[in-house]
Order: sequence, then C-alpha cells, then structure tokens
Amino acid sequence: MSFRDIPIDYPKVVVEYYNGDDGNYVPNARLHYDLYLDASAEQKCMILRLPSIQPTWECDDPGKMLRMENPRIWSGTLYLNGEAGDDQKDGRTEENAVKSVKRIKELLGGAAAQTEGAVRRPRSSEGGNRSPILADPVSVVVTGTTDIEGDALSLPGIRAKFLRGKTFNQYLFRVPQGKEATLSQVIIDGNSENNTGIETSLMEVCQDGVLNIREGTVLRNNQIKALPDDATNGGGIYAYHATVNMTGGMVEENQATRGGGIQISGSVMNFSGGVVRKN
Repeated sequence: MSFRDIPIDYPKVVVEYYNGDDGNYVPNARLHYDLYLDASAEQKCMILRLPSIQPTWECDDPGKMLRMENPRIWSGTLYLNGEAGDDQKDGRTEENAVKSVKRIKELLGGAAAQTEGAVRRPRSSEGGNRSPILADPVSVVVTGTTDIEGDALSLPGIRAKFLRGKTFNQYLFRVPQGKEATLSQVIIDGNSENNTGIETSLMEVCQDGVLNIREGTVLRNNQIKALPDDATNGGGIYAYHATVNMTGGMVEENQATRGGGIQISGSVMNFSGGVVRKN
C-alpha cells in the first residue's frame, strides 16, 4: 500500500491500526471512513489511522505494509485564477492555479469527499465529525477575476479564506450579467496590508445580476488606492444596475471614493440583516 501527495504539515508520521470503540473488529460496511489523518500537537506529528481490515493480519515484513514516498509539506495555500487557470491542475502554486471555485471545493474535500473511495473523517466517540485535516483555514489566493453563479461561493463545512494576490488589483469575483450568486460561510479578504495597488472592489455585480449575502459571509480589508484622475467605487461590492440582497454576513474595513463598503449604482439593495461597518 502506498500513498503519494498527501499534505503533511509535520516532520513525522505515526501509523495506527484500530478497531471499533469497544476494541472489536468492525466490518467494512459499518465504517464511516477509509482512512483518517489527525494532527497531534503533543507528539508534533501527523497520525495516519487505518481501520482494521480483519481480526488478524499477518505479514512477512510489517514495515512494508504502508509506504509513503517523498511526502510533500504543503503550506495549506491554493491558487485560483478565473482568467488563466486550469482545472486540470492541482492549484498548489500560482503557475498551477485552477480556474473555478468548483475545483477549489473539490481540492478542499467538499464535492470530492462525497465520491466513492474518497478520504472521509470518522465520527469521534463523543459524536459528530472530527476536525478537518488542516486545523487552520486554507488560504485561496485569487490571481485572476473569477465568475460565479449559484452557490459557488457557499462553503458550509469548508474552512477557507479567499485572499487577493499581492500583485492582483482587479475584481476577485464577478456575478455576470443576468446571473445570480449566493455567498455564505465564506471569507473574502482584500489583503490590503500586502497590496497597496488595489484598483477595484472585491465583488462586481453586473447589469441585471443578483448577489445574495447570507450568514457567515465576510467581505473585508479591500483598501482601494486613490486614483489621481478618477473616483473609485465600492470597496467591498460594486453593483451596476443590479440587485444586492443582504440578510446576514459582514462588510468591513474596505475603502473607496464612493461607497466605502458597497456602491449601488443604478441598483437596488434589500438590507434586512448583517453588518456593514468601519468602511
């Protein structure tokens, strides 16, 4: 058995074989997972837990039961470029950026975790699912404007923060003309402390488009620079002849000449929840 390209954030890997909570053999049909990666802060290692396949398992060379070849240390950063990205790539470097949020979800274990044979997390003895493989949110660096629609940027159960690239100054996401998109359980950060050349909002909502902002959404830290011959529009969101429905979430610490948080240009905003502050 061998594994390749498993993200490991520790210099050591410990392998554990185990049965059910009562110590007895658990038939495969009753397992909630295929394998489980768990970080141990005390041991400063990554633990790879494998379910017991049968009550006894004899092997001439137990050391060869599991072989990990050249495990890569992954920083927990993915790259998204809706203009020049490629969904056939792995997204782990700027050069290998993916094109769609759908592919990002797959890489983070969202859609992919539902397919047969994918890595699943077991249930803890206290009930409920254990924590994700990475305890900290994964940073998704955006280096090209990405079109969204539907629930593409609704990420329940996936700990991810979309971050503006250090040299990318245009819109991070766009709701195309006539389309509708919903944001929930997602953080979108302008990364202003590392990018002083920002020229546009985090989000653009094009003509006849609809943007729904729901609970758990955070649009923050997008400080658009002052332009000598023009005014800037919407630090967080720029809506042009469109509709913005905000029922939850937060828009904060953004900056623009007009509409520090949200600029509504010939548009309608239905504001029934959430917070817009410090813009």
